[in-house]
Amino acid sequence: MFAFHDKPLLVASLALLLSTSTSCSPSPSDQNREVSGNSVTAHGSDGSDGSNGEGQAIQALMPPAADAAAVDANAAGAPEQTHPEPNAQPETQPQDAKPELAVNPESPLPNEVKEDDNQGSKPPAAEPDPNLISDDLTPLSEALRSKLASIPWDVPPEVLNAVEKENEGGHFPFSDELHPEKFRDTIQNMGGTYIGIGTDQSYVYMGWQRPTLAFAVDYDPWVVYIHHAYIAFFDQCEDSACLMTMFDDRIGSSEFLEKYYENNSEKKNIVKVFKTVSGSIRRQLGRLAAMKTPNFTNDPETYQYIRTLVKSGRLVTLQANLLGDTALKAIAQTLRDTGRTVTTLYTSNAEQYWGYKKAFKENMRTMPFADNALIMRTSATKPINNDYRYSVQPARVFLAWLDDPRGTMVKRVTKTVRPKDENDFPFVYDDAMPDGNE
Repeated sequence: MFAFHDKPLLVASLALLLSTSTSCSPSPSDQNREVSGNSVTAHGSDGSDGSNGEGQAIQALMPPAADAAAVDANAAGAPEQTHPEPNAQPETQPQDAKPELAVNPESPLPNEVKEDDNQGSKPPAAEPDPNLISDDLTPLSEALRSKLASIPWDVPPEVLNAVEKENEGGHFPFSDELHPEKFRDTIQNMGGTYIGIGTDQSYVYMGWQRPTLAFAVDYDPWVVYIHHAYIAFFDQCEDSACLMTMFDDRIGSSEFLEKYYENNSEKKNIVKVFKTVSGSIRRQLGRLAAMKTPNFTNDPETYQYIRTLVKSGRLVTLQANLLGDTALKAIAQTLRDTGRTVTTLYTSNAEQYWGYKKAFKENMRTMPFADNALIMRTSATKPINNDYRYSVQPARVFLAWLDDPRGTMVKRVTKTVRPKDENDFPFVYDDAMPDGNE
């Protein structure tokens, strides 16, 4: 468990930070947009603010006088994103039509297993690449920092997707995946480069993987704003107790963010989103700290690793859409230009939202995956276990399935294991190639 700092001491420390903190330069997407609305929908995590249906969005903690209406991504006054030259982006996100299935959707899935079958091959021990791990965490050069900062962002989609129709347009400022430890042994100390969507779970996975470069991305602007808050707090807080306390705005954290990002055009949106969701994030961090498995909230060494990533310029956050046509391709090219490869790609349960469109397949094929690279994903099974099933697939196997006519959606490219009951949280390591080999 963690222990909070004494409030008077923390307030005094915060006052010092406000007077001495350095500001951050504007993001590469130097946007001119404003967040509208005072509420947010989010995955739940406990009895007071949890969800009881698959992918069901719930109301997060609101400020005392907040309006309870959920934010609609299409509502009048929703954030409008612009991009500066020379990285001008298209005005609208291309929306590919859902692809035709190459096989009858009613036919048996060749890669599906029953609940009483084995859950895939036994995962091998994590395979660290010594060439990647030898890249220490010294601060990146200004040239490389500039290159990473110049990666263009994707335009936000017109509608934020969800597994359930009624949850479209909702925001997910914290993870409701209750058993992230399912991934730990498979990714531990792999090093290399991490790319992942979502918020707090990415810091959990970075802490176990120990990458030397990490991209915390999402297609939802709110998630990117939350990462800005995390980065500011990691930069200034020497321990996790301080970071978790910073998500209590009663000590003046929003004023700290205004100072930290005083030269960033997104300052207003970063602060507004932080004020809206900070209470829910604080509770989520408390849940992570109560885990028996070490993570950035309850293990000082892991916390310091993430903090070093931030302070050395090795943690990059930007708006990237798995279905976009810009950001992921630019990340891939930057990695190639700097001689790096992707070690892990975490997609959460986003692949449940859509069939595999052309843009998604292109983004995956353009990634410079390491030979031992892994795809980490979840699939919502809330009606059974109020959680998810967890799976890992070698990237080489995933790419092979994308080239197979049957590779049109996530449940056709990886094994699907149904939880037996509310206490079963399946983990699958699936290295089965389309031809049946491994």
